[in-house]
Amino acid sequence: MEIDDANLRQFERIARKYGVDYAVRRDTSADTPRFLVFFKGRDADAIMAALKEFSSAKERKSERPSLLQRLRDIVPVVGAQKERKKELER
Repeated sequence: MEIDDANLRQFERIARKYGVDYAVRRDTSADTPRFLVFFKGRDADAIMAALKEFSSAKERKSERPSLLQRLRDIVPVVGAQKERKKELER
């Protein structure tokens, strides 16, 4: 199984949750960093459950919009509505 650098931590969290025994190796032959994950054969049910949860979490994450992008879209709208009045009071 191949995992890119951004999803490695998420996969490790889910694999520890299911108690899956695995090894992660970095593939140096490719230009972009990628990781190969090797599993032990005796944990077949746990591996399948972990992979199913990992793929569904990855899919949910890709469907929802980025928070930074949403903030960038909101900033011009808020800036146009906001009026600042500076008055000196004594």
